[in-house]
Amino acid sequence: MRRRVGSTWVQLGALVAAAVLVVGPTPEVVTRWEGATVHPRWTPALLALAAGCVLVAAGADRAGRLREVALGALVVPAAQLTGLGVWAAWRWHVAVDAGRLDVAPSRLPQLQLCAVLLAAAGLCLLTSALAALAALAATHRAPRSGRGAAAAPRSVRWARRLVGVAVLAAPVVLLLGGLDAVRPAALVQVLAVVVLAGQPWGGALLLVAGRGDCVPVGVLLSVLVLSVCWVLAPVPGLAVGLGTVLAAGAPPVAVVSALLPPVACLALLGVGLLPTVLRTRGRAVTA
Repeated sequence: MRRRVGSTWVQLGALVAAAVLVVGPTPEVVTRWEGATVHPRWTPALLALAAGCVLVAAGADRAGRLREVALGALVVPAAQLTGLGVWAAWRWHVAVDAGRLDVAPSRLPQLQLCAVLLAAAGLCLLTSALAALAALAATHRAPRSGRGAAAAPRSVRWARRLVGVAVLAAPVVLLLGGLDAVRPAALVQVLAVVVLAGQPWGGALLLVAGRGDCVPVGVLLSVLVLSVCWVLAPVPGLAVGLGTVLAAGAPPVAVVSALLPPVACLALLGVGLLPTVLRTRGRAVTA
């Protein structure tokens, strides 16, 4: 119990630090997001999702399904906050030097330091979430046999892995889809979009693909929410948003790759919940 409380405080501390590091260096963000920061518009949703996961996990039963879902969902925003810090550390320099933001060049070292600290806070949150998942798996382990919790069925594992690989590649395909607002030849942009979206989403799905508990459900829900945010709001320097993707003349591959993560996660969630719904309906009919 003491270890769990300590983990919760570490996670909350990392989240508070991340929020301060995102908004603190540029107070104008709260009133004028565009032109004041390199962080995407969905950053507050990212922080709110992570905070909700931490609070739900702290209040749920130690080995309950709700805690499994919350910890699984926490992995994704934690990894994305880490990637956001890495992205910002590079993007502040480019944006300020090019005069694209209303930020004094003298503040560049402070902004880059805050970006590095943001990546460190996200990494701390991610490490804590993974440690909590490992401890959760240990509680499911049989006391004598030493075997872990039951694994997911083979078909489910392969479906999750397939979706994980597709989600990992989808942002890169979107970037290279020939949109006018981006430069597909820039390798650094490809690496940036992998760190920002592909790795946190697809990597998390691949990480939990074999688990038979409710952790993958949390990961799928988190990826669903954050991928919708990605599609709705553009990312500074990439300008990949719903308006751009669905504009006249946008390549079909860009449209498909933008909508693939939320649609695939929604389909996996539906397939996973279908047996439960059928069992519940069967019991109701029998009664």
